[in-house]
Amino acid sequence: MPLSENEIKKKIVLSLLDFSTHTDLYSDDEVSPSSKKEMLAIALEVNKLIKNLSLPNNEMELYKQGNYIKPRNKNYLRVKRAAELVFFYKADLNVISMDLGVSISEASELSDVAIEYISDNLKLNDFTKSLISDKPIKPKQSGTRSQTATQQPLPPQSKSIGCMAPILFLVLLGSIGYMIYDRFFMNNATQLTSLMNEYRSDNRQLASLSVASKSKEIVIKGSGALIKVFEDYKTGFRIDNPGLNLNLQVTDSTVAINDLIDGKIDVASCSRIPTVAERKKAVKLSNKELVDHKIAFDVVVVIVNKANPIEVLSVEDLQKIYSKEAIRWRDFQGFDAPIKKYSKTFEHGTVSFFKERVLYGDAFSNDVTQIYDIKQILDLVENDPNAISFASLSDVKNRNVKILNIATVFDDRGVSPVTIDVNGNVSIAVDMVKQGQYPLSRYLYLVTAGKLTTNVAKFIDYMRSGSVQSKLDKYSLVSIYD
Repeated sequence: MPLSENEIKKKIVLSLLDFSTHTDLYSDDEVSPSSKKEMLAIALEVNKLIKNLSLPNNEMELYKQGNYIKPRNKNYLRVKRAAELVFFYKADLNVISMDLGVSISEASELSDVAIEYISDNLKLNDFTKSLISDKPIKPKQSGTRSQTATQQPLPPQSKSIGCMAPILFLVLLGSIGYMIYDRFFMNNATQLTSLMNEYRSDNRQLASLSVASKSKEIVIKGSGALIKVFEDYKTGFRIDNPGLNLNLQVTDSTVAINDLIDGKIDVASCSRIPTVAERKKAVKLSNKELVDHKIAFDVVVVIVNKANPIEVLSVEDLQKIYSKEAIRWRDFQGFDAPIKKYSKTFEHGTVSFFKERVLYGDAFSNDVTQIYDIKQILDLVENDPNAISFASLSDVKNRNVKILNIATVFDDRGVSPVTIDVNGNVSIAVDMVKQGQYPLSRYLYLVTAGKLTTNVAKFIDYMRSGSVQSKLDKYSLVSIYD
């Protein structure tokens, strides 16, 4: 059956975006550095266009100044959600329909609107200008500022790529009867606290608290930092527990917790604990409390380009960078160049942690570019001397970026989250993390809903066992035990 025009547009843009997340797999002989930058620039522009759909309706007039074309559906957040579902999750119309709570025909219409919006606005005149600053940073020489060098952008490509379109993601799951919902949760608060304290006793075998399992499969979804560990220990777990199978899927913490609440998975692998709103939702929808089980310590690292002379930033510096617009590196003893700020999208636990720990819950400034895929962010930082971002240390491993020290009130020279051996191998600074000296340390969790089943309890006990915990440093993680 022939594809429709919008299906062709969707397939083209998804192919481009998929390629942009895997440029590191190709040598310079296979794909030139200039082509890699071009692909990254396309991905960056797509993310920017979709982020713009979060603007209040009255701010959409900004589009006129940039010659943008508005989506023809005025419910921009709904268009954004449809776009995110297709772009990030390659969702079909059935999934979009259920997620948005609309009919199949409405889901199809929203998808088409999102595709058209991207294809109308995605130009290919010269994307490299979004990757290269007019005054890029160069390292200091002889104690003085070096002259800034001019980087030549790549030659322009075709005039536009009218058939480009991702379809990305954001929806609010509606709240009916909030007063009853809130009161119902508060009546269960004592029970919830008791249950959490019982399950959080990390040295206790949880199998003794469990109820019988019906399934022989444990579905676990969430943060890639832990899923990597689970993949490697999948065989060992099955040897110790014959007949049990692990179904592992990588996604962000928010999606995993929502799927847990909806009963689609057994365990959510998270880089944050559930929010109060998520706990309330679980009680409201299924009368089940969410319980978080500590599995490992992790660190969030702040990264810049290797050409950036900055070595240390404080938490206060990071707060200024991510909360104020038009910040320049000279404000932090760097060169006179704009800071290009990147972050994962807000559904990720790493972003929630960073906002709470660094911005004290405040919002990012509008010039922070949100990108779903961490590999794209790392590629951008590697290619742009003015870029800054943050990520879990396990994501940064073996990438050509600089990890900054974080200054504290005790040490203005900064605390490093990593150690480097004589061979140049980078590993997590275990003692710094355990002693609480590195300010961006955090726990990683497995989250369950309601009473533990025997199978899930066995899995959590296994991941807390000495045979696993003693080898977590291999994954740039730290054991929860002394």
